[in-house]
Amino acid sequence: MFYLGRISVVLTTLICFFVTPASAETVSFEQILSQSLQHAYDLRIAKVNVSGAQAGVGEAKAAYYPQFSLRYGQEYAHVFDEYNSVVAVGDTVYSDSSSKFKNSLYLSGQYTLYDFGRRRLQLDYAKHQVDLAAVKVLSNEQQLSLQILDLYRRALKVQKQQIFQAEILQGRTRIYRFSEQLCQAGRYGRQDVGEAALALAEATSRQEDLNVERQTVFQQLSLYTGIPYNTANTVLSDLTLATHNPTPPDFEQNPDVRVVSRQIKIKQTELRLAQKNYWPQVTLSGNYGLYGSDDSSYRDAIHDLRKRDTSISLAITVPLFDGFASHYKSKRLQRELEALMLEKDKVLAEKTTAYAQAQSTFKGLQQMTAQRRAMTDTIDLQSDDITRLHHQQLSSQVGLEQRHLSLLEKQQQLSLKEVDYAASSLQLQLLQRVPQ
Repeated sequence: MFYLGRISVVLTTLICFFVTPASAETVSFEQILSQSLQHAYDLRIAKVNVSGAQAGVGEAKAAYYPQFSLRYGQEYAHVFDEYNSVVAVGDTVYSDSSSKFKNSLYLSGQYTLYDFGRRRLQLDYAKHQVDLAAVKVLSNEQQLSLQILDLYRRALKVQKQQIFQAEILQGRTRIYRFSEQLCQAGRYGRQDVGEAALALAEATSRQEDLNVERQTVFQQLSLYTGIPYNTANTVLSDLTLATHNPTPPDFEQNPDVRVVSRQIKIKQTELRLAQKNYWPQVTLSGNYGLYGSDDSSYRDAIHDLRKRDTSISLAITVPLFDGFASHYKSKRLQRELEALMLEKDKVLAEKTTAYAQAQSTFKGLQQMTAQRRAMTDTIDLQSDDITRLHHQQLSSQVGLEQRHLSLLEKQQQLSLKEVDYAASSLQLQLLQRVPQ
C-alpha cells in the first residue's frame, strides 16, 4: 500500500497539470526564440562590443589630425651661481641668472607628415575589429538558436513523456490492484504481487525523474529568455516541420567560419604593422611659449607673461636597434597567423560534418514517416480491441493491461520520434541560414 500512496500523489499532480486550467499558458518555439534573441546575455554583450569597436575606428582616425597641448608651469628657482644664465621652468629652459618666481605658458603642436602607411594599417585594423564584432553577433545568434531548439526539443519530449507516463502509471496501479485481488483469491502468488509493486514503483520513480527534468529544462530556458516559467501552468506547443533548401549552404559564409576569417585579416594587419616598425617616421612640431618672473611675488610673476618665443622643427625618427623585439614580434605573429589558418580549416570541417549529420538524421526520420503512421494506426486498432475486451474476467484484465502498457510504450516512442523529426528539420534550416 506504500506504493499506492505515492502513486496517488503523483496522479493528483499530473491531473492538475495535464487537465489544462484556464490560466495555463501555451508557448511556442518561435516565442521562446524571439524572447531569447532579445534577452540572452552573450548576444547583448556581443552587440555592445560592436559599438565599442566602432568607437575604436574614431580613435584610429585621430592619428590623421594634428595633436595640440597646452602646459602651464610655475616654480621658484634659486640660482647659486650668478654666472649661470640658464634656468629651467618645468620642462622649459630659458636664460636668466637670478633667483625668482618663474612661470611659463606653453602651447605645442605635432603632426605626423609621413609614417610609411602605419596610420592606414591602424585604421584598417580598427575596421576589421568592427567587422569581427558584427560577425560575432551573427555567430551568437545562430548558436543561441540551436541551443534554444535543443532545449525546447528536450522540454517538449519530457512533456509528452509525462502524458504517457501518467497513463502508464494508472495502468500499473490497476495491475497492482488486480494482482492483490487475484492473490487473495489464490490465483496469484506473493511473488507476482511483488513484481507488480516493483513495476509500479519504477513507474512512479520515472515520473518523478521527468518532473525534475522538466523543472531543469525550464530553468535553463529562463536563463535565456529572462522569464520565470510556472511549469505547472506552461504548455509547449508542438514543433512544426520547417522547409529548407536541399542544396548544401556555402560554409565559407557560416558565421563561425567568418569569425575566423576576420581574425585572420586582423592578424595579417598586425603583422604588416610590426614590419613597419623598421621604417622611419617624419614628424613636424611647433611650440609657442610665454614666460614671466618676479623677484619676490608669485602673483606678480603670473601677470608678467611678457617674454615669449616660438619654434618649429622637422624630425625624422629612424629605429636602429630595439633588442630584436620587432623581429620576434613578427615571428610570433606569423605563427599565430598559421594557427588561425588551421583553425579556419578545422571550423569548416566541423560545420560540414555537423550539416551532414543533421541532414542524415532528418532524411532517416523522414523516410520512416509512413512507417510511423502505419504503426500508430495499428496501435490505435489494438487499443480499441483491448478496450472492448475489458469486460472479461479479472485474470484476463491483467494481461490486457499489460498489452495496453506495451502499446503505450510504443506509442510514446513514436511520439518522441515525431518531435525529433520536426526538430531535425528546424536544425537543418538554422544550419542552412546565411545571415547577412
